[in-house]
Amino acid sequence: MLEHLKELTRDNANFLHFRWDNPLHSDKPTEQQSRSWPSSEDFFHPLNPMYSFFFQRVEQLDFFKIVLLRDGAISLLDFFLRFPTPKGCKTQILVPADLMFLVPDAWKPQLLAYRMVNPRPYKLTKRLLFYALISDTCLSWPRFQNVMPQWLKQFSREASVSAFFAVRNEPIDHLWVDRKTAFEFMGRFQPAFNNMPELLSAQELKGMLSKSDVTFINLDLWRAGTGLCTIDNLAFGQEAQVYPRATYQGFTGKKVAEWPMSFRHNLEIYTPECEHNDFNGFMIMKRIATSSTASLPHPIVPKVYDLLAERLTLA
Repeated sequence: MLEHLKELTRDNANFLHFRWDNPLHSDKPTEQQSRSWPSSEDFFHPLNPMYSFFFQRVEQLDFFKIVLLRDGAISLLDFFLRFPTPKGCKTQILVPADLMFLVPDAWKPQLLAYRMVNPRPYKLTKRLLFYALISDTCLSWPRFQNVMPQWLKQFSREASVSAFFAVRNEPIDHLWVDRKTAFEFMGRFQPAFNNMPELLSAQELKGMLSKSDVTFINLDLWRAGTGLCTIDNLAFGQEAQVYPRATYQGFTGKKVAEWPMSFRHNLEIYTPECEHNDFNGFMIMKRIATSSTASLPHPIVPKVYDLLAERLTLA
């Protein structure tokens, strides 16, 4: 299978290094990717890692022989609700294994699943670096706020804490703007530690990647905002520890290949089997929903948060 993937990518002229290299580059998807920066920062890989919102028509997938979708749950579900069947598209698509329950059966014959895996044993250090994009989507905030105080108790109150908290509008729904989430988040986060968190710039955040005494903690724990996060990927490839995000225990795919991301971590590739299929329920909800200017009709988004909390298991 790995050799097959290499063959698919060998003659593909559309390897992406920057989003502007994308033949589908346009203002709207580029803006959406920018709203998730630096989690969405571009990086090169022959499997063409990109976000599904670049595809406005299913036929546009034919630009690529293979695409690795970096989406979190919200934009991945939006993609499949827009394109519930391949409609003749032959592109091989890789999706996050921990979100496989959102994939319609019609796509599975041409899907594979992936997980980013660090073979080094994980350990929690005394120096913690939390990072988050402050929006409902990227934090799964409507659910995270209920468990956050208890979840934070696993970390020492005396820990040295750094943080990168970028206040962003919703990446998916361009008309939604609310800074209230940031104030609520900080109000619950800061009391968990005796030391005031040191707030970092994006450049300072990246400068910590080489520190072996730092644990990076991505607060998109339930993978709502990003599936393959650039900062996680960079941290896996360097010296820092990476706190594990929630995983889907019902994923039953068989490992068929392993693609090296660096000398330190790998992209494991699987067949797409899993215990649950929740896509059809969301498709019914979309069909009966009243009209909405949002990418996903309002009743769907809270249900996605509920489902992520049910399907995914935190460390």
